[in-house]
Amino acid sequence: MSDDLHALEAWAGAPLAKLQPAQRRAINHKVAIDLRRSQAQRIKASREWADQAAEGPPCSPRFTPPNT
Repeated sequence: MSDDLHALEAWAGAPLAKLQPAQRRAINHKVAIDLRRSQAQRIKASREWADQAAEGPPCSPRFTPPNT
């Protein structure tokens, strides 16, 4: 993942550095909205799939505390 971010920075860094702060902010805002929308769609699809599954909870717990 780190390599992907470095590649993205190398690809988009120079053109973004030439933009005015307001332009960069507008682009960042649009990217954030698009990313939030796509993630929400992905989560919704995952939940719908889980609801259709015959067994198991819709989302598994990330952490199971040890028995004490």
